[in-house]
Amino acid sequence: MSYNDKFAFWKANVYDEEIRNELNKLEGDEVAKENCFFKDLSFGTAGIRGKLGAGPNCVNIYTVARAVKAYAVFLNRKKAQSVAISFDSRHNSQRFAQIASCILANSGIKVFLAHTMQPTPFLSFAIRTLRADGGIMFTASHNPKEYNGFKFYNNTGCQINDSAVAEISAEMSKIEYFSVPMGDLNGCLEEEKIEYMTDKIKRDYLDAVWEISPLPAKDVKVMYSPLNGTGWHMVPRILERAGVKEVKTVTAQSFPNEKFTTCPSPDPQKPQTFELAIEEAKREKSDIVILTDPDCDRMGLAVLHKGEYVVLDGNTVAALMTEFVLYSMKQTKRMPQNPVVVKSVVTTPMIDKIAEVFDAETIETMIGFKNIGAKVTELEFDRQRDFVMGMEESCGYLVGDRVREKDAVVASLVAVQMCAALKRKNLTLVDKFKNLKMKYGNFKNRQISYEFAGADGEKRKQELLDYVRTAIKDDINGIPVTSKTDLRVSKYKDFGRSDMLIVDMIHGNRLVIRPSGTEPLIKLYLFANESDKQGDIVLDAMARWADRIFN
Repeated sequence: MSYNDKFAFWKANVYDEEIRNELNKLEGDEVAKENCFFKDLSFGTAGIRGKLGAGPNCVNIYTVARAVKAYAVFLNRKKAQSVAISFDSRHNSQRFAQIASCILANSGIKVFLAHTMQPTPFLSFAIRTLRADGGIMFTASHNPKEYNGFKFYNNTGCQINDSAVAEISAEMSKIEYFSVPMGDLNGCLEEEKIEYMTDKIKRDYLDAVWEISPLPAKDVKVMYSPLNGTGWHMVPRILERAGVKEVKTVTAQSFPNEKFTTCPSPDPQKPQTFELAIEEAKREKSDIVILTDPDCDRMGLAVLHKGEYVVLDGNTVAALMTEFVLYSMKQTKRMPQNPVVVKSVVTTPMIDKIAEVFDAETIETMIGFKNIGAKVTELEFDRQRDFVMGMEESCGYLVGDRVREKDAVVASLVAVQMCAALKRKNLTLVDKFKNLKMKYGNFKNRQISYEFAGADGEKRKQELLDYVRTAIKDDINGIPVTSKTDLRVSKYKDFGRSDMLIVDMIHGNRLVIRPSGTEPLIKLYLFANESDKQGDIVLDAMARWADRIFN
């Protein structure tokens, strides 16, 4: 069926006023129409994500209903009894959660629904606490405001694995759009097919976070922004529990706002996202600035250093947290006998060096926190080894094993504890990272993204991902290549097949190339294992090569 045929089919069947208006806007705009109808939404790195709008390639009540019905079929096949569902502050997230709850409830599955928006890590905790058989989180995480999406979970509180994704995707392909009844929320509540989660679960979650790292942080002045998302109540409460006397929040970003007016791309990985928070931090003379994304699973940091606020990237924070957590556990005699740190393949190798000093094992996983979460579950049943913490370079961190997702609530707690410990010595996190480089090695990194939007962009993206595999031969801009691993066809560690290319060069330098699983991007991860000056030269050389290929 052509995209125009699909458009006509939707036009004839859509009954939702919001989507009908979107369809009317597409009339006469062939490029926009094709982009919305040229394919169906599919699973990426973290669930299904896309732009809000009309058509099978957008997130709307019809694409949500189709996917949730497929999940219901999957759960029924597994004899599942219950699920937990939560949502963030994005446009229609609550509506999608309510529709999903009704579809699952009318499929014979009990639903525990968050009464108000809650963070992603809270959902993971709730699944485990309620002993639910699965869960759904409605969020597009750190994506721009135009996006929404959803992630499916298993009974451990971890995102579903690739096998489950394949099974649900197969069921989705059998379900016609507009064939799934949306149900009635009030009716399902009256019949007790749907039940709202209690406040006790929130209290238990905060108790669990505190138990992971019960260290004081009394003398730190914090400027916090939830970026108009779900962290607005959880993060200040956990910081106050640590004894932080002064937690200020960024006024314009303190409460939920689906338009993200002051941060259209609410991504704590991006330095520009810190601008408003740093302005307010300057007035308050805050020691540290903490940002969490809309579903409060990612955390970004900036720190006051010599009168200026320095934004720290995800790899820097990961290294700082790793040493702090391992050191603190050792000092307080809470270190397990065989500690394990888990990180993604594109997270700084400094983590390995730090873990080695503390006699901790490092396990590397594929990109996507679901892979780290799966390792946490695997280690839970391994009586010889104990999970301590996990991290991704994209500002995702987890300490302790009470959830199976990256958790910006516990990460924010650890951040202020690090800052407090250093402040007592008249040092900052910038000073500490300089110390880490001297101690463990000068690992430098950079990330570059290239956008390929729409149907034409999708085609061009695939062409370039094919081409780059043949374009790389003996060197990258003069840097000799020592090995090239194409995960489409070759095995790397215990990873499954993936559209990823790993290029290793002399001196431990590395380049990783992959398509984003959440946005229409090709992402490159550059690593240099050199001195400061030489490291920048190597990274610049890789970046120039990338621009020639992908620009």
